[in-house]
Amino acid sequence: MFNRTCVLYVMLVLIISSLSCGVTNIPRGSAGWQPPMKPKTSGLSNEYASLVVKSEPSGCVVYLNGTKNGLSPTRLELLPPGRHTVKLTLAGYKDYVRTVTLREGREKSIMANMKKIEYKNQAATGTRVNKS
Repeated sequence: MFNRTCVLYVMLVLIISSLSCGVTNIPRGSAGWQPPMKPKTSGLSNEYASLVVKSEPSGCVVYLNGTKNGLSPTRLELLPPGRHTVKLTLAGYKDYVRTVTLREGREKSIMANMKKIEYKNQAATGTRVNKS
């Protein structure tokens, strides 16, 4: 009984050691070769930056470098580091424009306090004139 158990144990060890556990030895450049996968990391990659845009009131259209990117509040990710122009628009409010500098691996937040456009009534014509 002991010899049979030992033989089974040795066979099991040999079988397990011969398994590759998903690792293959395909020579680089041959058919089927792929570069090793990078492990997934949580958080922001050091190559990119992110920008959180909030506003009062919320619901402003957010533009980054002239491209529409949704409504505030929003988080813009995977942005290249450097200078960017942020513009927020909302009917009845003055446009908010700001240049921000984003840094690699960092998140920047901005808060836009939108200013209402004040109108003055013109009695003679009944038309509204922008006060600013």
